[in-house]
Amino acid sequence: MRHIGIILALLYVGTATGLCQDVITFKTGNRVECKILSYENNVFSVALPSGDIKQAPIANIGSVAFGESAISAVDVDSVTYGTTDEAEPPKPQIIPEEAKPTIDQGSTQVFNQGIRLTIKKYDNKISLESDLSRYFRKKGVKAVGANVLIENKSDKPIGVYWGSFKIRDQDANIYESSLYASGPRPYLDFTTVQPGDKIAAWIFFEVSPGIVMEKSSIRYDKVPNGYSPDSLYSDWFPVGAVN
Repeated sequence: MRHIGIILALLYVGTATGLCQDVITFKTGNRVECKILSYENNVFSVALPSGDIKQAPIANIGSVAFGESAISAVDVDSVTYGTTDEAEPPKPQIIPEEAKPTIDQGSTQVFNQGIRLTIKKYDNKISLESDLSRYFRKKGVKAVGANVLIENKSDKPIGVYWGSFKIRDQDANIYESSLYASGPRPYLDFTTVQPGDKIAAWIFFEVSPGIVMEKSSIRYDKVPNGYSPDSLYSDWFPVGAVN
């Protein structure tokens, strides 16, 4: 238990700074700004910038940085899970969102016609770690990815990150982007696209196994969070037969 105690001590130092942002870097390479709330049974509970509370198993995490405290980062791989008579780290149990249609929030957001998306390529067979792959199959979902060129043709900067996109399948079901699915790089980190600028990156989604990517579409769909106060959405842009 002495190693778990180290993590809890670091967690106390991180939370003592109040409203500072923590950063979790997953082994997939995804970097997520959040507020770490607790640690129990080898799982961090975190508050995302969107306000959602999620769980992040330590087995999926590469490092943790606690806000602006004296602790800059903790290499999770260097921390063991206790003595041999303790339980092994749990398998991933929770994913950011179930792969089910979500409520379209367009009526409460501001439409921005200057946000343009071009889907350059898609991956319909995202590779997952064995434990996570079994969990996806058990839940009846699959992971897909799209390489998206994001262009800001408006007159104001827009904040983008991996969670500010949605995909709509051929049956008009809408799904959230995924934190745990991993695939080709580069991933889309937290960034700002200035007017006239553009950025391309891979974005991943957890969807129904029956999705037809060529008949699906993607849009920018962002609510306020700790990174950016913007509440915007764009047109739907078709994936099409781009491969």
